[in-house]
Amino acid sequence: MSDQQETENNFIPIETIDGTEAASDERTKTSIPKALADDPVSGDGSASREGVKVESWRLRKLESDQLRSVSEPDGSDRRSKKTRRVHDASRRARTKRGRTIRLRARVIVAFLLVAVVIGVAYAGITYAYEQWGGKTVPYVVGLSQANATAAMEEKGFKVTTETVASDAVDGHVVQVDPPEGNRIEEGSTIHLTVGKNRTIPEVVGKTREEARSVLEAAGAKNIRFESRVSGDSRDQVLEVKPAAGALFLSSDEVTVYVAQPARMIDVVGQEEAIALQHLDKEGIAAHSAFEQTDASKRLKVVRTDPAAGEELGGREATVFVGDPLSEVPHLNDYFDAKAPHIAEFLQSKGFEQRVGRELEGGRMAAGFVGDQNVAIGFLPDPWTHAFALDQGQFSDVMSDTAKIEGVRMVIPIPKAQQGAKGDVTVFGIKNPGVTETTARDVMKLCGFESSIDSCTQSDVTLPKGTNNTGHTFYCCYGETENNAWTILIKGSSSGGKVVATEIDVSCVPKAAYRSIDLTPFGNAICDFVAYVDEYE
Repeated sequence: MSDQQETENNFIPIETIDGTEAASDERTKTSIPKALADDPVSGDGSASREGVKVESWRLRKLESDQLRSVSEPDGSDRRSKKTRRVHDASRRARTKRGRTIRLRARVIVAFLLVAVVIGVAYAGITYAYEQWGGKTVPYVVGLSQANATAAMEEKGFKVTTETVASDAVDGHVVQVDPPEGNRIEEGSTIHLTVGKNRTIPEVVGKTREEARSVLEAAGAKNIRFESRVSGDSRDQVLEVKPAAGALFLSSDEVTVYVAQPARMIDVVGQEEAIALQHLDKEGIAAHSAFEQTDASKRLKVVRTDPAAGEELGGREATVFVGDPLSEVPHLNDYFDAKAPHIAEFLQSKGFEQRVGRELEGGRMAAGFVGDQNVAIGFLPDPWTHAFALDQGQFSDVMSDTAKIEGVRMVIPIPKAQQGAKGDVTVFGIKNPGVTETTARDVMKLCGFESSIDSCTQSDVTLPKGTNNTGHTFYCCYGETENNAWTILIKGSSSGGKVVATEIDVSCVPKAAYRSIDLTPFGNAICDFVAYVDEYE
């Protein structure tokens, strides 16, 4: 084998290594040593015998280094110059073609990128200017309802509203649905929540929990409950501060006063007025009622309902007081009782109301007649003559507002008993006569103590010019703690004998005589009473 053939056997076409199709011209074929194909880079172990793709930069390196050493191990030129020229021309052509393709690809990619960027920028700008993709819900919280509605409608939205209690300025928007800043379709409906001032609701009379629920619904967040002793039911609301209707913020303190059931205090044995004062001080509402009892408990509390220590449970307490009225003749007691109770008491004792009429100045006169024609009358000036019980004038004047100004009792003595022999008793008076003894018996009957002054027809002081003939009487005067009383026993002479015909007893507050000029009567009340009843 010649040297040239041996050299050609050591080369393989470069197309096999590149995997590219060789040119049809046999002259353009280029080969590389087989040893290089087996091991392109000596010692790196990266090549295989199946053939590898050799990059252009590697070919250049092989051409300058290993290819020369393989083809010209001894430095002699074993290839023809023609072969090398063909090989170099092919390599340069491929390199130029590759560069051209890559440049074109880069230009196309750059153009596409620019187009994409311009498109994206245009889309973003038109979206931002809301030319497509809906509209943005504007920020209107804090604006007035009118301004917020106008802002929404300007965007092309429809608007609905509702009003809720709020701490915000009255009539201003507090919430938007859908929320502000959202992008939604044009023509959508926006719901505006408009605030209005908070006001304290009415909770008095409700239970504690009912009041809490109502106040929290109104927006109150700082609710404080305080207990207050009361006759109302437990935890019933008595008062709220601020009061119902007042403006408030949710952070303001709202104080609710609730009832703490009052327990009845012990007032048994106390006088009526004092007992009621004590109950009122404890916040316990109470009213009094009379109850028959012995004289020692008169006008004193004998029992209560509920009893001491028991809860009132929302009801008014009843204080039972010893009845001031125990005996009809005890005229002094009538001033401690109210007119309706007096009427009820007298009727229970068999008395019938015969007179009832209104007097000038809002005063009243009433008369009751009982057994043996004994009469009890209530009038401003009880020292005057007895009632005209047959006048038939009657109206219901014994009301709660009627004031007892004076009391008069008339005890007539039937003619059959006037001066009768033997013992005679008229309305509890034994053998009545025109005497001090009979006056004492009447005092005892009426519950009066000793008298202060007395007079008869013989020593009475009368105004000048008064005819003092044909009169027979005994009159005495006395006082109680608050009142003044008189007893006048009238009589007549028959056959040289003096007999009692009538006993008149009066009782009136002491102040009633202060407006009377007693000078013509020696400043004596009994003389004045005798004159008015006997001589006028």
